[in-house]
Amino acid sequence: MKILLIDPPFKRLTGLVNNYFPLGLSYLAAVAENMGHVVAIYEVDAAKKPTSLNFVGEYKRYDKYLRIVNDKNHPIWQEIKDQIKSFHPDLIGITSMTPKIASAFIVADICKEVNLDCPVVLGGAHPTVSPDQSIAYDSIDFIVRGEGEITFAKLIKKIDAGEKDFSDISGLSYKENGSIKHNPPSEFVRELDEIPFPARDRLINLNQYTSEDMGVILTSRGCPFRCTYCYHPWKGKMHFRSIENVLDEITQVMADYGTRQFAIKDDTFTIKRSHVIEFCEEILRGGLKFNWDCTTRVDRIDEELLKLMIRAGCNVIKVGVETGSEKILKATKKGITFEQVRSAAKLFNKHNIFWSAYFMIGLPQETEEDIIKTYDFMKLPCPMGHEGA
Repeated sequence: MKILLIDPPFKRLTGLVNNYFPLGLSYLAAVAENMGHVVAIYEVDAAKKPTSLNFVGEYKRYDKYLRIVNDKNHPIWQEIKDQIKSFHPDLIGITSMTPKIASAFIVADICKEVNLDCPVVLGGAHPTVSPDQSIAYDSIDFIVRGEGEITFAKLIKKIDAGEKDFSDISGLSYKENGSIKHNPPSEFVRELDEIPFPARDRLINLNQYTSEDMGVILTSRGCPFRCTYCYHPWKGKMHFRSIENVLDEITQVMADYGTRQFAIKDDTFTIKRSHVIEFCEEILRGGLKFNWDCTTRVDRIDEELLKLMIRAGCNVIKVGVETGSEKILKATKKGITFEQVRSAAKLFNKHNIFWSAYFMIGLPQETEEDIIKTYDFMKLPCPMGHEGA
């Protein structure tokens, strides 16, 4: 079969920069390609990449996104239609988080306009948490919930064979004789090393990506914490790739795309100390020359580990702080203290590593007073005298 995987437009419609490539679709593409199918990944945003870095007023740009979504004559929809016609797929997969679900539905409509008989599969965070709403949309035939590799592979195998019974595919939602079926959840992929590396070379508009764009990578999946604002597809469980497997992918990406700056997108990269130590020591032992950034928590970093990470090429660390209000901190069940935030800030500044913190406002129980506390906490001088948390 010819399979087209689509990441619908969003950042392009708001005019803001969109870095990196669609990692989830690239994993699915690799799985389908290994099964003998012809696959292409169409990230609509990448066809014409915006350049604005002014994220301060990002929320104001959503009006533009909504105007375009409601304008069926906008050129971008014809562009998508032309791309689908050009590839002539036998099956189409679409991914969507909640902010872009509107454009995902429009893309599904376009798919059916081009070929009414082409199965359309929707996956990603939004259909996983809202499968009833998603599968009810007329142009959607299937929903892949949660991790997609196993479920998607089973689905395309059945479709390719012309089978009509999908009741034994875990993690799948579908329509049958006018009714909606939700199969039981799928098992998590426990042996991550068995999944092929993301098929970056299947990206349409490959020349639109920089070498750094191609450097997004995962060394694990899952998160053991239960922060109330977060999406928890792995239900507190974690699975890790072997360090050998991770470094094999990094080496391949360096050779293929000249990448020297990687972005490790694990939810909490330093959650398993031994995993990080082995990663850093193998980089140093192998003499690999590249830099990398990661995301972690203020209570999962210490000086000894930080020094090793820096020696192994870590040059950016991002941590979740979220709020300056004790009330909101407790309500989100973040599980950290403001003292831990200040200690981490002191540690990062002592070792002169570039770091940033994530904050959020607008939670349901948040008041203007809570927002002001967050703003003030951002400006607090930390113990080293540096500005910031």
